[in-house]
Amino acid sequence: MEGHGSLSNHSSAWGLANSITVQMTLRAAIELNVVNIIAKSVVLWGSEMLVMNSYSMLKYTVLEPGSSPFLKGHGESMYEYMSKKPELCQLFDKVMGVISYLYFDHKVFEVYKGFEEVKELMDVGGGDGTAIAKIVSMYGVEHLSGDMFELIPKTQSVMLMLILHNWNDDHFENTPDIKLVLYIDIVMMAMFQGAKERTTAEYDTLAKSVGFVETKIFPLPHGRSYILEFLKGGSVESIVG
Repeated sequence: MEGHGSLSNHSSAWGLANSITVQMTLRAAIELNVVNIIAKSVVLWGSEMLVMNSYSMLKYTVLEPGSSPFLKGHGESMYEYMSKKPELCQLFDKVMGVISYLYFDHKVFEVYKGFEEVKELMDVGGGDGTAIAKIVSMYGVEHLSGDMFELIPKTQSVMLMLILHNWNDDHFENTPDIKLVLYIDIVMMAMFQGAKERTTAEYDTLAKSVGFVETKIFPLPHGRSYILEFLKGGSVESIVG
C-alpha cells in the first residue's frame, strides 16, 4: 500500500471505524433480550442517535473553538433537549447511577485513602447519590446538602465526580473557600456547551490559579480515570483535623 500511509495507521483507523458496529450490535442484543448486563443503560445511551449526532460534529471543536458538538447537531443544549424528552432524562439518570456503581467500587478505596480523614463532605453533581452513600456507610462522613447553581454551603471538603469537564475555565474564577476538593474523572466532551477535557497538568494549573496549592493524582484501575485531590494549605490530615 505504498503511498497510502502506514499499515499501523490503517489498522487503527479500521478498528475505530468498526467500534460503532460492536456497540450497535450490543444494543440490538439488549433490545432483543439476548443479553442482560448491568451496564445496559450505558450501552443504550452511548448508541442513542442524539449522542451519535454529537460525535459526528466533533470536528467543529477544532474548526470553531468554543463551539458545542451537541449544539451543532441539535440546535440547543443537551439539557434543553432532554427537558422535552423525559424518557431520555430517565435513561441519563440510570447511566449516571451505573457509572457511579462501576467506577466507585472497592478498588477506589484501595487506591485512595483520603476519605479516612474527611469529617464532612459535599458531593456536587452527585447524580442519584450512589457514590456519597457508599462513602457515608464506610467512613461515617457527614454529608452536607446544597444547590450547586445557587450556593455551595461552607464545608471542609467537596467531591466532584464526572462534572468538571462540563465547564470551561471561566467557571472556576469564583471558587468558594474550600480546603479540599476531590475530583473523579472519565473522558467526556461532546455533549455540553463549553465542555473541555483537560490533562492532569492542566487541572493542576487551573486549581492553582484559583488558590489551591497542591494537586495529588491517584490513577484508578478503570482505564482513563483518576482521583485528583486539590489541597489548600497542606495534607488532608492538617486540613480536616
